[in-house]
Amino acid sequence: MNSKDIYEGLIKPLPKEAIERAPKERTRKGYDTTGYQYQFEVERLNEVLGIDGWGWDYKIIKEIEGKWASGKGFWEITVDMKIELFLGDNKTISRTCAGGHKSEEYSDALKGAITNSFKKTVALFGLGQEAYKGMIDDDYLPPDSGNGRGKPDTKIPKAKQPETVPESQPESVVPEGRKMAFQTLKENIEIYAKLVNKTPIEVSNELKMKYKMNLKDLSAGIMWQEVDELKKKIGEIK
Repeated sequence: MNSKDIYEGLIKPLPKEAIERAPKERTRKGYDTTGYQYQFEVERLNEVLGIDGWGWDYKIIKEIEGKWASGKGFWEITVDMKIELFLGDNKTISRTCAGGHKSEEYSDALKGAITNSFKKTVALFGLGQEAYKGMIDDDYLPPDSGNGRGKPDTKIPKAKQPETVPESQPESVVPEGRKMAFQTLKENIEIYAKLVNKTPIEVSNELKMKYKMNLKDLSAGIMWQEVDELKKKIGEIK
């Protein structure tokens, strides 16, 4: 199987039962999220490549022990995920991406970070990409262009109501509707640079050294966490 055949197999939409919705009360992000369940993506990889046709590994790149506003403790863990596809003749294709999670239990924080980074990484192969395009729900699909998944353009769509932005997050990081996206990495670097009175280039070089990876492999979400933590520290100093 060549890379084109693999890609076409991976990008096929997952079944409706794979969709997972999480309310903001559970995610603690200030907005609801919609995505795909981890196991359905694992099964798609097994179906397309076989159980011996792919592999994955991760490394923890950040661990923080803190407290919620309520006083309860939590763990925040960020991991760097690597997924490899084996094409035969010793040929492989690999992608890496970071993801994180917070939880009161260390094991739950680690599990959440692994699944979060896994979903982001497989999306780089096209698997589950609809979640990051905001196309899981029909409200976000364009008029039907022949693929059968869009909605016919027969009526004017209802206007989206702006979501409330929690005080703990900058307004720009809250996605429209239920889209799952952080600010771009570039925007976050620029924000961070202004806070620490440095140039974006200086901050970029520090990030390369800190996470030991190229900026193209660095998640925008990690940079947002850096900005959020720095703002909290500045607030404490004031």
